Amino acid sequence: MATFGSLGSLGSLGSLGSLGSLGSLNASGLGSFLPGDGVDMTLVQGMLTANEAIRHVALADGTPDPGFIAPLPTAAGSNMMVWAQWVRASLYLTEALRNLNWSGPIEEAGGMFEMSYHGHRFISVERPDVAVFAKQTAHLRSYMDQRSERAAEIISQISIPPEYFGTILGLTAARNPRTLELITISLVLAAHVAMVMKHHLACRRPDKLDPTIMPMITTPGHGAFPSAHATEAFAIAVVLRGLISEPEVAHHFPEISRIGRLLSKQAERIAVNRTVAGVHFPIDSWAGAALGEAVGQIILGLCGAADGRVVPCTYRAKAHSDFLLREFEGPSAEAHGLTRLEPDFKIDASPVLGWLWRSTIDEFRLT
Repeated sequence: MATFGSLGSLGSLGSLGSLGSLGSLNASGLGSFLPGDGVDMTLVQGMLTANEAIRHVALADGTPDPGFIAPLPTAAGSNMMVWAQWVRASLYLTEALRNLNWSGPIEEAGGMFEMSYHGHRFISVERPDVAVFAKQTAHLRSYMDQRSERAAEIISQISIPPEYFGTILGLTAARNPRTLELITISLVLAAHVAMVMKHHLACRRPDKLDPTIMPMITTPGHGAFPSAHATEAFAIAVVLRGLISEPEVAHHFPEISRIGRLLSKQAERIAVNRTVAGVHFPIDSWAGAALGEAVGQIILGLCGAADGRVVPCTYRAKAHSDFLLREFEGPSAEAHGLTRLEPDFKIDASPVLGWLWRSTIDEFRLT
């Protein structure tokens, strides 16, 4: 069994683009650890001379009274608001990933790759045979005529902007910084988990099987199966559906069931756009959506959400499958190789992510 250890094992996500309220995330997915990043040396020199010029008016004999300075609380979650945004991102990642385990590597088609969280297996995915992917290329060719229509979506979703989900909930940076932070960390966590599975299953991209696919964007430098975009999008949709189901949030929206359907449909659209672009097979989206659904449920559990139970699943890809939300969510999912299992399980809430969840809910309170 492998496991996530230190933060150094998280690797690089590349350019993450616009990521809501987390600010300047760099290639690590966190932020700058190095001093001097973006420092204005003229401002530094000006502050230095100004401070030296005025400090004499506050000089006092002796040392400061230690009783006047209250120590910060040490309980986990107590100081989250005073930490820098990239520090919170680091804490979210390490807290969420430290209990993730997996079995592998899978070296042959038909082998099962399993992931567990805190000892509970939550997903098992069979490595598809190359023949399955080869038959899937017909689906990609059938989507090619939509490339011009969806070009703006596809290009802008190379790094999924939170606006695609935020517009459904009416989010703004001024009113909802913690909600945007929740969306962003859900995306980053899902991406890290997807990369682990991609690495071990090591499946080729469509243009390696059929040269007529000719993707409209650069083929990413990692495996096809599962789709990380599907993982990210469905994790976000699951987390936001959990958020709007909380009583303090639900009454701010007219019909949360309709909003939930929009969130899931947006996730489907983002996933399918990668097939339109020519970089993913539909079965990549099936595996990614199943993984994203589970990751979203894990995040809800770590947040201490009311609906925080994880439903395990298995997935064995079928060559005939296109990716459609109604089939993914409905009873026909099993005909496409996705089986949701019983019993479900619940994981303990994290003080760190619990703080983020409570802070997010507070943004929807009317005062």
